[in-house]
Amino acid sequence: AFLALRELNKKLVWAESTGTQLGKNCKKSDSSETKRQYRQQAAKNVEVLPTSSPSSYLRAGTFLVAHPLLSGYFANTVIAILEHTEPHIATKRDAGSDGSDGSFVEGDQYGNGGGTYGVIVNRSSFSSIPNESGVPRPRALREVLRPDCIPPILRRAFGDSIVREGGPVNVSVQMMHTASPELEEELKLGGMVLPMVLSDDRDEQVGEILSAAADSDSAVYFNSDLIKAAQSVIDGKMERDDFSFFVGASVWTVGQLQREIEQGFWIPCHGPPQMAYSGMCEHCEVEGEDEKKKTETDAFRSMGDGEMSKRKKTQSRPRPDLWLSMLSAVGEHEAELAELVGQEEVGKDPNSKACDWW
Repeated sequence: AFLALRELNKKLVWAESTGTQLGKNCKKSDSSETKRQYRQQAAKNVEVLPTSSPSSYLRAGTFLVAHPLLSGYFANTVIAILEHTEPHIATKRDAGSDGSDGSFVEGDQYGNGGGTYGVIVNRSSFSSIPNESGVPRPRALREVLRPDCIPPILRRAFGDSIVREGGPVNVSVQMMHTASPELEEELKLGGMVLPMVLSDDRDEQVGEILSAAADSDSAVYFNSDLIKAAQSVIDGKMERDDFSFFVGASVWTVGQLQREIEQGFWIPCHGPPQMAYSGMCEHCEVEGEDEKKKTETDAFRSMGDGEMSKRKKTQSRPRPDLWLSMLSAVGEHEAELAELVGQEEVGKDPNSKACDWW
């Protein structure tokens, strides 16, 4: 009880320091217009995954949405889990590949006893040299890798491709691509399909969460063959925009991510794998939105040009913010808290503390 009261007091002190009027905000969140805006901002086909047993939210394809009060490096991030392995899983080693006799060994493909591996999908990697206007400039692949580390075929195909920041661990470049099953079968780029966790419903026959990513019109793959990918672009069989690149990764040891989720750092969600590849999402259609737009258009026609331009700028439209969109899909309270924290710019500074440091 003491700890709970202490945490509540810290949150109230933080709210007072930011000038938050709790009663006013609660009243605002009940307004129909505010609710409509949150529904309009919400990412399509995104829902929270249950974290109670026997849920299997720790798996490839799950998205981790940073809680609005999470500060530091991971503030305002969305992470796609690419791999999760439990400890003490025995895997068969090919006989003779390293002088062994093909016995079973402990650990996963990364040589450890399990853990979670993913990438941040909504953060650009910026160059230390801004553009001519002084605005931060996204880094290209040719700037991330040393000239002697990037083969000519990669430089030709992907040298100007924008790179996103996948996390603070490691500096290796990772690739995702999207392709139809037919095209993937033809080109054989390899890699693993990023599954779509549709729900927590289990197939009674196999006991696994159902996934339809591999059967969709366009699946998302990761850890594919870079050279084959570059050749497919040069040959005109794929477009450069079919590929996304990340530098760095986000990694957790066994049990670490589960503890962080239990403490409220992350909100696990399921959603379309395309969000990981593009860093963007589709938005939910709001009932009555078409009629509302028609009414606004009719109203604009009766205004002068100056007033019309001013009103158009104030129209509510979904912002290109994956983190905010996913929180809006999670719930109105989370979206409102995200708006509040965003206004105060808490979490932008790695040394800042949003409400408290968990």
